Amino acid sequence: MSITSSGRLSLDRNSVRLVYTIIGCSVAIGLIIWHTVLWHNNGTHDAMIAWTGSAKTYLAVLYNLALMLITGALLGTLMGKITELIGHFINNK
Repeated sequence: MSITSSGRLSLDRNSVRLVYTIIGCSVAIGLIIWHTVLWHNNGTHDAMIAWTGSAKTYLAVLYNLALMLITGALLGTLMGKITELIGHFINNK
């Protein structure tokens, strides 16, 4: 990635891949947030909390663990790719 003499941003193949990864991770995180807010507004989370102590307790625990795992992995990937993009821009200046 570099800035041309006319002031435009020129992206190489690696930079474009990084930008698409950043956009994809951002969209996925946005969908997770939308899903969580929707379930909270619909009362689904309250229903899952009501399962505590019943035979369905493991479903609520597994759901919350999976949600945290996926969100953490996406956030880690997003931050790593943003850092890589910034480093790529600085190194190719």
